[in-house]
Amino acid sequence: MSRPLVSIITATYNASHILRYAIASVLLNEFTDWELIIVGDCCTDDTESVVASFADSRIRYKNLSENSGQQATPNNHGLAMARGDYVCFLNHDDMYLPFHLSSMLEASRNSPDSILLSRYADVRPSIVESQHTEIDDSALQFHNRGPTLAAPQYQPRQWQIASSWFMPMSVAMLGGPWRLEKDTYVSPSQDWLFRAWHKGIPVVGVPQLSMVVVCTGRRSHFFSHRHDAVHKYVFTRYVRNADTYAELLEKMNALEPPRRSVAHRSMRMLYNATICELCCRMGIHPNTPEMIVRHGGPGGFIRAWRKGVNLDE
Repeated sequence: MSRPLVSIITATYNASHILRYAIASVLLNEFTDWELIIVGDCCTDDTESVVASFADSRIRYKNLSENSGQQATPNNHGLAMARGDYVCFLNHDDMYLPFHLSSMLEASRNSPDSILLSRYADVRPSIVESQHTEIDDSALQFHNRGPTLAAPQYQPRQWQIASSWFMPMSVAMLGGPWRLEKDTYVSPSQDWLFRAWHKGIPVVGVPQLSMVVVCTGRRSHFFSHRHDAVHKYVFTRYVRNADTYAELLEKMNALEPPRRSVAHRSMRMLYNATICELCCRMGIHPNTPEMIVRHGGPGGFIRAWRKGVNLDE
């Protein structure tokens, strides 16, 4: 079997109802020389049969024998299995637009030995989702995330979802393995990206919108009730339909950020210029103090996320 140019790694746990849309989005990509490695965190649902239903030899599935409770362990297994010259990640609830891989490859050739970050649409339902909810654009909020032409640089305090990363395999190896949530105050993904950046690996923004994130955090019983109405709508309207790309951009740009008072903005600027700057210089993720206040000790962020979607019930 010949080696693929790009390895895509997806960590998943009992989410076959939305994983199918992530896989379908990869299959829609114009660039085809890839492998998709799906690593289950000891899945007990029908994930294996859903993956097999795509009947594509470029897709491999491995189900871990023990549940780790977060994405670091499955992603580390995926990296060990990967054979491509480049590597990227795709969370099981996210979707690539059809030109994502080709555009990131082109950008990587212009910025070799770098971690690339793509711009993405963060789509969030403004309603309580149920299996019978009729979804349309009025039920969704479209947030502009990642690098833009106005702000292309990596900002350690801003969340840059792992699905938006793209890098040579050699860079991923230099960055090292993902740390478990029990070893970090922030999420394992943001911890890895910050540590790679702090090692001196260039992190370059690609301002072109090329993927869609459908946020599942804080959606009560999202996994146990297996809601997929929002994913199905977004996939059908914005991922599979190239004619709606301009509309998606317009909706992202139309949503204004929340207004903050002058006092709030001033305090935030002071905090960024002092505490956050000091943390960065010391090799500590700048969101660490805030995460300690909000969630307590190491792993608190992941525990709060799992509670929000009722995974531990």
